[in-house]
Amino acid sequence: MTQARNKLVKQAKAICRRDGQGTAFEVALQQALARHEEDIEDCAADLRGPDDGALDSSAQDMADLLMEQIEWLLKYDEARHEDGAPPPAGKKKTISVTPPEWWESYSRRMVGLLNDLQRKALHALNTPHDLGRGPPYTEFFGEALPRKRTGEPSLLMPHEPLRPEDFISPEQLGEFVRWLAERYEGEGPQRVFEWLDDAGKKDGIVIYQGYWEKDLRQGGVWNPQLPFNPLWEVVGLADNVVDRTGCRHFEAVSFLLCNRPFLLPWLQAKWDLSATPPGGQIEIKAHPFVPLAQVFELYREAWEKFREHTRGREALRACAKLTKPRSSTLRLLDFVEDKRPPDGKKIPWSEVHRLWNAEEQHRYTTEGSMRQSYHRARRDLEGERTNPNEEFQAIKGRGHV
Repeated sequence: MTQARNKLVKQAKAICRRDGQGTAFEVALQQALARHEEDIEDCAADLRGPDDGALDSSAQDMADLLMEQIEWLLKYDEARHEDGAPPPAGKKKTISVTPPEWWESYSRRMVGLLNDLQRKALHALNTPHDLGRGPPYTEFFGEALPRKRTGEPSLLMPHEPLRPEDFISPEQLGEFVRWLAERYEGEGPQRVFEWLDDAGKKDGIVIYQGYWEKDLRQGGVWNPQLPFNPLWEVVGLADNVVDRTGCRHFEAVSFLLCNRPFLLPWLQAKWDLSATPPGGQIEIKAHPFVPLAQVFELYREAWEKFREHTRGREALRACAKLTKPRSSTLRLLDFVEDKRPPDGKKIPWSEVHRLWNAEEQHRYTTEGSMRQSYHRARRDLEGERTNPNEEFQAIKGRGHV
């Protein structure tokens, strides 16, 4: 039954992939398979074996069922991202600044220092990983990569520089990756493998390691016969590139296997809205070469966009860190709005003043001074008196810009 089930799933997935590709499609396909696990088991149980003549029709029926689920998942995801609503909790927004013209040549020189990682990625594809099978690169393309340029490092045989013909063309990468990933489908942990196609658009699939960690040892003895997906090693090398350059993962994969250049990150701002106070942070990532004035201008733009999405009292509390109010000021806001809620019954200011002085160490001599402090804090927190230019001029005056 296991063989019949595996063949059923394989054929159904192949039929589904005729109508869709890409990372989002592959993720939705895996989710659909998980949701219809019982249906798959029931369908496989009705087959007499992997050579049952009814397998093709069963695979088509299963593919139709999966595609219905996939279409629903994709439409739900698209509607969730395009409804124009404010970003949900944890949803990050990004603003990137266009770098100067000289940044491209500088990026190429710096990225060129990672040629050893490219060599390791090509070597992973040019090495046998399964007993009884040759290197996947040779099996697919019909020829092996030259070891003098892509082999293991050796003191006796130094590497020659990589050549353009050593890399996989973007037109062939997608077909090669899908062919290789299918060999290890369903075995071991999984990750999303993404790259740029020949049109410069992001593509991707789900890949499997090829084995489970529990299978590494059999009876206390190392098992060298376990199949290992070389794409898993490429993903690890891409992680290394991302950590060292700050690029995106699909850019790293295309750089390793296709020698596709990418720009090092120049200046970027990210922010998110949280469901609970303190509510949000603006994260600025800048290369040390970026002028301080440009960093501040980006922060101001992100700050303004962040404020556009803040709503209500909780969101105002989320902005507190931007205006740096004292803790006593926040206590005053909470205290007054608890006693005089905007949509509820309000007690007189004289009573608020008396209760505050009875409970707090910081006391107000008059009711008027307390009201003035409250309204000033409210204006500051809502941004009416907060002007980023004031801080910028202060920085400029200290000679830092």
